Amino acid sequence: MIKIATVTNNPQLINDWVEWHKKFNFDDIVIFNNSPNLLKIDGTSEIDAKDIEAPQLKLYQSFIDQLGLWDWVLFLDDDELLNLDCDVHDFIKPYTNCDTIRLNWKCYGDNGELRYREAPIWERFPKPCDENVVYNDKLPNGVTENWHVKCFYKRTFKPAQAGIHTPMIAGGCAVNTRMEPQIANSPFQQICWDKAFVRHYNTLSTEEWAKRRLNKLDCCGNKVGKNEELVRFYRNENVWSKEKEEIINDYLAGNTENIQ
Repeated sequence: MIKIATVTNNPQLINDWVEWHKKFNFDDIVIFNNSPNLLKIDGTSEIDAKDIEAPQLKLYQSFIDQLGLWDWVLFLDDDELLNLDCDVHDFIKPYTNCDTIRLNWKCYGDNGELRYREAPIWERFPKPCDENVVYNDKLPNGVTENWHVKCFYKRTFKPAQAGIHTPMIAGGCAVNTRMEPQIANSPFQQICWDKAFVRHYNTLSTEEWAKRRLNKLDCCGNKVGKNEELVRFYRNENVWSKEKEEIINDYLAGNTENIQ
């Protein structure tokens, strides 16, 4: 049994996420629902996570600990889509002797989209960023955004602690899609887009990015991230314009009446 799972509080993103992944014939699509506004989606298993603080790692760990309920699982964020050219069961078959299959990101920027519009995410943002894009200028020297990985976990491989990207301990047989050995607990590997990769729509439109990233507070009321740093990351990834600057400045100033 092969499952895919995500934690979400975004009704717009999750509908696209489910529609996209249904075509790969996963045995189960699991949604950890962290939003009071999310309606049940046909063809999915929903787990209520609305009362769990910082739920992502806790939920991933609880899932991994349930041995026997699955053979493989892939954890993705709701702005990440698995890219395959075949059924997921056919994709997995060659990796039966492996414990984790590491998939590289392929990042997608705003594609010049200023505001949300009603269309699937893959239609709104069809063009990926440059292969060597670096928006987080704190990455290790020589590492690009597309070196980030996400992992299929095998049921018989039980790491001490799940991670957002990879297991938090070394161990097990970890490979890229070419079957080349990799460091199991490293969040990075050289780009390998053969057979499969993860489309990472980390920006979306300028308006959506501002709404999702800026002026955010954690459960204790503390600001999450520095706005000026986040804006710098955005500019590093996307072509800057006066219109984008106005949208972001309005949001920073609290003038959000035009932000949908």
